[in-house]
Amino acid sequence: MGLKYGLGDLFNTMIALEKCGAGFYESAALAADDLNVRETFKRLALQEKTHEKTYREMSLKIGDLPEIDGEYADYTADLIDRSFALTANMPSKTATVGEAFEYAKKLEEDSIKFLEVLEKLPGLGSKEIFGEIKQEEIKHLKIVENLIAKYSGKF
Repeated sequence: MGLKYGLGDLFNTMIALEKCGAGFYESAALAADDLNVRETFKRLALQEKTHEKTYREMSLKIGDLPEIDGEYADYTADLIDRSFALTANMPSKTATVGEAFEYAKKLEEDSIKFLEVLEKLPGLGSKEIFGEIKQEEIKHLKIVENLIAKYSGKF
């Protein structure tokens, strides 16, 4: 018997991704010596938390989502680990600010790809809501790319 992955699972995955993303950006901010880099990562962390809240609110439209714990938490974490650059233990893997920049770029690129799929879901105003969040992730990507260009070779 195969596992079913439904709309609630999509929301739980996105909630988990945004939570991990916020944690990653908070850790990256703490590791940054440069004030501009630190403040940029803090701002990105706050925006990821806003996205998490948005997904939680959207999930209310489809009913209660199961809490992520036990095997379900392991399943969701494994899905994220296999499908995205972001993993729950990422902050411990980031040794330098330069690596944090590259990782942040991959995180935003992966989020954009996932949101492109979610935009196509029927109902829930998916195109508008996910499209809007995708545009925010594109802005995040540009911020990170600008940081990489500005600080290239300095870390």
